[in-house]
Amino acid sequence: MEAVESPVDQLCRLRDKQKLPKVAVTFDTEGLTIKELSSSLFSKNKSKKDGIDIYLPLHHITYGVASEAHPLVFACISRMAEDDTPHDDGMPVLMLYAFLCDKVDTAQQITYWQLQAYIEAYEELKRKKILRNRRKQALGSRKPAASMAQRKAGSAGYDQPLPLYGNEPPPPLEEEEENGNDIPKKGYKVKNKGYSKPKSDNGYIPDSDINMDKEQKASSPLGPSSPTEKSRSGSITSEDSQGGSRDVAFERRISEMNDLMVEMDAEKLKKLMISNHASLA
Repeated sequence: MEAVESPVDQLCRLRDKQKLPKVAVTFDTEGLTIKELSSSLFSKNKSKKDGIDIYLPLHHITYGVASEAHPLVFACISRMAEDDTPHDDGMPVLMLYAFLCDKVDTAQQITYWQLQAYIEAYEELKRKKILRNRRKQALGSRKPAASMAQRKAGSAGYDQPLPLYGNEPPPPLEEEEENGNDIPKKGYKVKNKGYSKPKSDNGYIPDSDINMDKEQKASSPLGPSSPTEKSRSGSITSEDSQGGSRDVAFERRISEMNDLMVEMDAEKLKKLMISNHASLA
């Protein structure tokens, strides 16, 4: 307050010696605007130039108050907007602006405008800060891409990429059991509770499947079986090619003949052959 009273007393003494210019003062969230009203607007002489305009940013105004010794005066201290560099002694250059009002209420009203401008500017700054923090949180929620060093270290904080298999096949799936029944061996397709070997593209059975079939026949004893069961186990699906249908039918016929020969003993077979072919007698 002492820094304001002394300059205000000096300005009031100058008022008696010279006429003070008339100005319009506006306070808002941007700052203080001082517009000098030219005397040409109020007189018949239009040759005079308009007065100067002064703009003080709100963050440059450090102090503002209505003087106690002079109730008609409003004064504020501001840093020079044109010079942002500090003075020789390390302190910024400050200036005092004093305005002589027509009424006491006008000086107090300017003080209220200044306070209201500070409050609105603070609320606007706080709102922008909240929006900025929300944007940062939204961007931070996205996981950044893991670096090569983090991938080699196996960092658990980053999503690891799916393994890519080049020319090598993917690892086989583990065999499981359902309801106590064993799942058929890998490489066989189930159809009507029987097993059928998958064929290759050219219609032939792979060598590994042929060797497996021979081992199964050697381990299992020969016994009577109905042609219907044999034909059902050797049936093909609609997915197989039509080129292998003749071979399958031929194999099926041979299988039926083998089953028939197993069921008949040698004597019955001999009598049947003699009765059908008299030349063999």
